[in-house]
Amino acid sequence: MLSLVSWTCCCAHSAEAEHVHIVDTSSATSGESHLAGSLQKSAEPNFRSRPHDPATSNKEIEKVRLQEIVREFSKEAMTGVKVKRIDANSLEISESFLVMDKYLYTLTFRPLGDSDRRFNMKDLNSIYKGPDFTQKVPKLAHLSPHCVGLEFTGSEDYKVLFYFQDVAERDQFYTCLKILRMSVDINSARIAAKGGGGG
Repeated sequence: MLSLVSWTCCCAHSAEAEHVHIVDTSSATSGESHLAGSLQKSAEPNFRSRPHDPATSNKEIEKVRLQEIVREFSKEAMTGVKVKRIDANSLEISESFLVMDKYLYTLTFRPLGDSDRRFNMKDLNSIYKGPDFTQKVPKLAHLSPHCVGLEFTGSEDYKVLFYFQDVAERDQFYTCLKILRMSVDINSARIAAKGGGGG
């Protein structure tokens, strides 16, 4: 599984608290005890301020929640996510499966009763919804709150439009694909950097 986004929580203060506790309980000399007491006092403001910062706490909770959503989406996509595609001209809605390989580098559309279409994730150059969708697909402007569009470039240009009855489901699909697409660029850059450093 790819490492999608690097989220880390700064826990240095908790490690510091453990160190202070150990030093404080050692009664080797009065000087050491005095030093431990000073460290405890100087560290106290950090202990009190960080856990009670609601903005930081909410951001961390949201990051963890989003990470879990993307992880679950990735797992489902490896076996196949059922989606509904919509034709901009006929307005016909058809069911299809969206499948990604285990490295999340390729994306395959598997229409029911039709041949597969496979694309490299790096060729996915546009993911859009809302006003952007209306601008790119004016014929479906009245359905834009329920749609997401993907555009691929490469050996051939290809556009695929998805329809979601539930707007929240549409937003989740959009967000997950956006993050997975960015992860491809991030990992490609890391590989290139390692290759350059090794040379």
